[in-house]
Amino acid sequence: MSLRLSLVVSLFLSFLLFGANPVFAAKGWQLDPDPGAKFEFLWQSSDGELALPCKHYVENELPIDWKVVCGIGTPLRREFLVHLIVRSYHREARPSQALEILYWVVNRTGGDQNRYTSATTWMEFEEPSALYRMHFSQGVENDVAQLRLFFKP
Repeated sequence: MSLRLSLVVSLFLSFLLFGANPVFAAKGWQLDPDPGAKFEFLWQSSDGELALPCKHYVENELPIDWKVVCGIGTPLRREFLVHLIVRSYHREARPSQALEILYWVVNRTGGDQNRYTSATTWMEFEEPSALYRMHFSQGVENDVAQLRLFFKP
């Protein structure tokens, strides 16, 4: 799949996901307001020996696609496209709260190494819970490194 095609598919899926999802709505889930979360990225070798700080920039008009550049100004510079959605839902029945997390990564650095990786997670809570912080890692470059995500609502 070409990079351009993957971006088109990503945007199409984003539009579908941002709308009222009929599957979730049928089960009584209602989307909570966006809390204005803060997040940051870090590229780290799998052995933990090397870490590159990253900066992220909005990739397009939707604030869900991010250009992530790690190791700026070094020969180890890495670039990724990250599709990130974190949404909270609630309903009257148990489980009463849910979190949906989409963390998809496209390696733009070049080469044939593991260009695409993704995870989608749905977590349900019996009672409403205040989320403090989440940490995620996506294996990149054939799992010799990770693009770590630190998320705080």
